Amino acid sequence: MKQTKENLLKVKNNKAITLIALVITIIVLLILAGVTISTLTGDNGLLGKTSEAQFITEIQQYNEELKLAIAEDYTNSMGNRENKFNVRRSSHNDEKSFTDAMKTKIPSFKEKYANKLEIKEDELQYIGEDEQERSWLAQAIKLAGMLRISYVYENGNEAAPTYQKVITDGSCVVESPIIKGYEPDHYKVEGKSNQDINMIVTYYSESQGLTYEELSDGTYTVSGIETFIGETLVIPREYNGKAVTQIKSQAFYQNKALKNVIISDTVKIIGSSAFSGCGNITYVNLNAEKINGQWAFECANLRKVDIGSNVSSIGSRTFHNCKNLTDVTIYTEKSDINAEMFNGCTSLKELKVNDDNNKYKVINGVLYSKDEKKIYMYPNGKEGETYIIPSTVEEIGSSAFYGNSNLTHMDIPSTVKIIRQAAFEFSGNINYINLNAEKVVGTWAFQCANLRRVDIGSNVSSIDSRTFHQCKNLTDVTIYTEKSDINAEIFNGCTSLKELKVNDDNNKYKVINGVLYSKDEKKIYMYPNGKEGETYIIPSTVEEIGSSAFYNNSNLTYMDIPSTVKTVGTSAFDSCGGITYINLNAEKVTGQWAFGCINLKKVDIGTNVNFMEFKIFNGCKKVEEVNYKGTKAQWDLINKKSGWNNNSNITQVKCSDETVNV
Repeated sequence: MKQTKENLLKVKNNKAITLIALVITIIVLLILAGVTISTLTGDNGLLGKTSEAQFITEIQQYNEELKLAIAEDYTNSMGNRENKFNVRRSSHNDEKSFTDAMKTKIPSFKEKYANKLEIKEDELQYIGEDEQERSWLAQAIKLAGMLRISYVYENGNEAAPTYQKVITDGSCVVESPIIKGYEPDHYKVEGKSNQDINMIVTYYSESQGLTYEELSDGTYTVSGIETFIGETLVIPREYNGKAVTQIKSQAFYQNKALKNVIISDTVKIIGSSAFSGCGNITYVNLNAEKINGQWAFECANLRKVDIGSNVSSIGSRTFHNCKNLTDVTIYTEKSDINAEMFNGCTSLKELKVNDDNNKYKVINGVLYSKDEKKIYMYPNGKEGETYIIPSTVEEIGSSAFYGNSNLTHMDIPSTVKIIRQAAFEFSGNINYINLNAEKVVGTWAFQCANLRRVDIGSNVSSIDSRTFHQCKNLTDVTIYTEKSDINAEIFNGCTSLKELKVNDDNNKYKVINGVLYSKDEKKIYMYPNGKEGETYIIPSTVEEIGSSAFYNNSNLTYMDIPSTVKTVGTSAFDSCGGITYINLNAEKVTGQWAFGCINLKKVDIGTNVNFMEFKIFNGCKKVEEVNYKGTKAQWDLINKKSGWNNNSNITQVKCSDETVNV
């Protein structure tokens, strides 16, 4: 049958469709084959997963055997294993490496993992080159960090064998080997289980060309540079066969060549300003015993400091105004670290501590005691206007928050038992303090220039003198405590403080016209530094003027103390520089320095006075006239401590009937 043109075209088209389908089918099969191969062989493939699972299973089995073997060895040796690297096993006739001995327990390991696994310091370590297998090992025994330390000289040559260790848990600290004539740029290196660390420790030769002075004990102090050339200064351990124990004050003052400084533990003392003004120093490895004085490392470009384990004492402002300092690691457990040492280090936002440090711990960049009960240092540059003190904290250390310029508000809870000296001194932007700590035991604790408001909580039982020293902008003080004696010396120099406030249900205190009285109005506790007025009429209810009650008020010029007052306490009117006249008729002046007023010129003493303590007019060098309103016989009957007029120019007292030399 003859095919039509249309039929031929149809057959041709069908063949074309069949060829296209075949090509598409082949392509799909190739794609599926590729996917299957990838699924089988890729990193995430079935074969890869099988290999990983097998590796992990075998490693876990091997690691369990290792732990059992170590426990057995401890038992057999009664806990006295002399060497963790090579151990004489009771099950072997000859001494073998612990690794080989362990491999006999799982024979497949001997060949399968040759040159891949070793046991060092009782820990399983991967020594092969396959990073994937190493990560599997980490997963198998819950590791995540490998510490590798290369020890090299300045020229790059090996100084000591490379140290390598898998960190099984937490962290470890490795001390750098001692090489005579050289010092490492890191005395310790820390590895952590959550990260890989590849560290190069460089050994620098002890510096030549320094000048020395012999000390009385036969040792030497470095006094400066003579022919030294180089950027890295390494203080030698010896000179002329004797120890180098000191670096003289200003020894390297304003040297511009130095970039790195390494100071070993043989140095006992670094003098003040020893490296001050060395503007190009960027790194200091400090392991000297004591840094005396101030400004030892006032270096504008200093960026990193390691404070070594030998450091036992650091002077205030040692790193003064190191504005580029960002990296400080603390290894010492001997010295108390505080923020005054780093005064002006405005880029220092956090501190670091080696994990095996038994004294310190860092939480969110803040330095705490290991048990978290004490805050040692809050960095100068740490950001944030407020800081929540953890409930674990019982003590805020001396100068702990010194010089921080970011804090504006401090809430100190009742869980804090002690605040030490200068704890918040010069934290210039703090404007409000809610103080509820039990005791403030150090002076200048809150010497904050912009402090405006203070609430003294009900838990406060003791506040030291000059706690709020020179807070010239302080205007608002509310007292809730009933446990502590409040007085004007606590607020010395607070010239804007004109009145005090007390909660209405306070059972100890009462405020009348801004002055702090006892609840029964029988005692004056505090007359504010900045209260205005040249005279003050003491109410007839008052029987006692408390210690430092009027301390350092600069406005009073005249004080009339009536006979209704029975006692005047220690320093009651001390440092009241404006007082020129006192009419004293209180029964007893029981406190020293009660009237230490440098501009006092005239004193009238009434017949009601029957006791005067030692040095009650201490520092009164301008007194021109002292009058006693009774007779000499009455004067002689007053119980006057020897030296009642000491450290003053009072030499005579005019009685009503004659003048008496005193």
